[in-house]
Amino acid sequence: MKKILYFFLFLPYLIYSQVDWSVPTIKAPKIKASNPYQQPVQLVVTQNPWVSAANAQNMANQNFANNMRAAAARGAFKTAGQKAEDIVSLKDKNLNQYKYIVISNISAAANKEVKKMKAVVVEELKQTNYIILDDFNKIPKELEDNLDMCLLLSVSSQNDGWPFKKVILFITDYDGNIIHQRGVRHDRSAHYLTKLTLSSIVSHPHVFRKQIVLDKNKITRQEAIKKLKEAKDLFDSGIINSGEYEVFSNKYKPIIMNIND
Repeated sequence: MKKILYFFLFLPYLIYSQVDWSVPTIKAPKIKASNPYQQPVQLVVTQNPWVSAANAQNMANQNFANNMRAAAARGAFKTAGQKAEDIVSLKDKNLNQYKYIVISNISAAANKEVKKMKAVVVEELKQTNYIILDDFNKIPKELEDNLDMCLLLSVSSQNDGWPFKKVILFITDYDGNIIHQRGVRHDRSAHYLTKLTLSSIVSHPHVFRKQIVLDKNKITRQEAIKKLKEAKDLFDSGIINSGEYEVFSNKYKPIIMNIND
């Protein structure tokens, strides 16, 4: 009876020892890895947006500085007085043979400026020793007989790219020779700029000497013919009007007619 009992007690151990409890090895299939993207991947590197903004601002600053330098070179920051300059200077010129200044022509883009410009011319020339005439129909007998005592003055104002104006003063003798020329370009009014163009003639020293005129009037018949022909060319070209040409004619015709070859 005891033997049977021991048999049942040891039976589980006998069964456990006979069973193969090892885990079977399972072979996993080999997996082949491949690149799903056939084309190479392109990497795009973007610049820091703050660096781009800084570079753009730096370029804008450089362009602004260049524009300012160019404007300064063109005289954009000069006052009207600084811009006024002599084109034909009065330096070292003797004007003492001239007693009269005749205002021959004043023109402007705006007609309302002409009257103001003329008033400025008359007022400024009062500071000189010249006798100012603004009408060819009222010239004195002395001047009719000795036209070399007279200078002709004209001022023209033209628009030169809004809001700028270009004002030029011309002073010639009665033979059409340019004695003085002065100009200015600015955005001030035409009559203000006119005053600036008169500064050189106003400040130029002048005392009339009649003997200089008498000496100059001593010309030959051939010279008188040449002068009258030159006056005719000026009239035909529209540079002088009929009244101005008649003054030339009155001056030189007596010389031409009274002197024999």
